[in-house]
This record gives sequence, C-alpha cells and structure tokens, in this order.
Amino acid sequence: MRHRDTFQRVQDYLINNYAAPTNLSGIVDYMKHGEGVTVKRETLANYVRLLESAKVLYKCPRFDLRSRRSLRGGEKYYLADPGIRFARNAGTRMSYGPALENALYVHLRSKGYEVSVGIIGKLECDFIVRKRERYAYVQVSMSVQDPNVEEREFRPFTKLADGYPKYLFSLDQLPMQRDGVRHLNLMEFLRTDGDLDLSQRLVGAMATTATMTMVLRGLALFFCVVGRIAGFFLLVRRSFWTNVASMQKTLPKNDLPVEIVRIILL
Repeated sequence: MRHRDTFQRVQDYLINNYAAPTNLSGIVDYMKHGEGVTVKRETLANYVRLLESAKVLYKCPRFDLRSRRSLRGGEKYYLADPGIRFARNAGTRMSYGPALENALYVHLRSKGYEVSVGIIGKLECDFIVRKRERYAYVQVSMSVQDPNVEEREFRPFTKLADGYPKYLFSLDQLPMQRDGVRHLNLMEFLRTDGDLDLSQRLVGAMATTATMTMVLRGLALFFCVVGRIAGFFLLVRRSFWTNVASMQKTLPKNDLPVEIVRIILL
C-alpha cells in the first residue's frame, strides 16, 4: 500500500462514524475539504473492501421494503469489535444509540441472519432481518420512556402491514407492549443469547384465514336470507296479480278497485 496515511485517515473516518449512513462521494468530499487529502473514488472503494475483508467493519446495505430490493449508497458500517474505536480514540465518550445498534447487529449476524437497513418511503427502520425468505423488523433505542421518542420509534412499524414480526429493543427495565410489537430489554436478550422468532407470521396468517372464513360464511348467510325474502315477495306479487286478473273476469269494473284495496289491507 503506497498511501498508508490516506488509508489510516479513511479507516479513522469509518470507525468514528460507524452506524451512520455513509456513501463514497461524501467520504471523498470530506477527505478533500476536511483533511486536505485527495483520494479517488476507486481507491476509496478498495480501502473499504480491505477493512471489510479484515473483519474490522461490517457493511449493512439499505433495503427498500416496497420493491424488496437492495439499494446502492447510504449503507451503514458496524464495528466487528467496538473496542477498536476506543483503542484508536483515547478518552472518547460512548454514544449509546450507535453502540446499542452495533451490539445487536453483531449478535444478529452471529445468528446467521442477513441484516439490512430498512427504507419505508421517507422513514427508516433500523434493521430488516432475513433468513430463508422470512423477515423481522427491528428498532433499537436507549429508552422509549419519553412519549416523543416512543412515537418516533413506533412510526416505521405503522407503515408495515405484511404480518412479519416487529421488535423494539431498548434498555428499559419494564418493556411495554403496543400494536403487536415485541418490546424486549436488549441487555437481557444478549445475556441469554436470545434469538428472534420469525414464525409469528404463520400465526397471523392462520388468524387472517379464520377471519376470512367467518366473513365468507356471514356473506353466504346474508345472501341466503336475502334470496328467501326476495322469493317470498315474488310469490306474494304473483299471487296478488293472479287474484286481480281473476277479479277482472268476475267483478264489475266499478267494484274492482274496492276489492283490490281489500286484498292489500288483508
């Protein structure tokens, strides 16, 4: 490697900005205007691949939930070992948001899941977890005791209606349950080597099938009753006009209206 100093600067940038949306063009601009170093985009891409191959960083791509496709650009990078950041930045204070995301990301990867950043229109879901065509949606927050934070963390879940499980991880000791979202304590989940349950959608599908069956039975009963009522009125109508036709032959014309009124009243 000819430009070790440039490589070190790129490495420090990625390590210090872990868990944040990143794109190569932004790093190129930062290196040029912030560090006074010019680096080609191709060279930068090679540096990033080296850090991934060395297991210093994990790349977490973006995944669009509407098109079910991975997106280019804006991916996040997580640290294989958070100690790397503190080893290179003595005295650095911990930022709990990225640190909690990083801990859960590494744990989920160790369980064999594919993990991506979820994009739902203009909203972002921290993680989309996939395994064998099954999904789970995950949000991570230090705490959701603040109503504003709670609303922010739950908002992406309101845009999801496909029945896959939804998880919210935080450090809250008394997790809350809301809108079918499983709220778990992250530290307890990691301590017990927890795993996600991706089979919940089957339960939802069974419930949906049962509901549809009840609806269809209700509709069948409704149309049966309507059909019988309609048949009854058709029979009455036919009998009425049969009587009128018979009276036209037997009664004088002046008495006919009176007799029709009598039949209706009876």
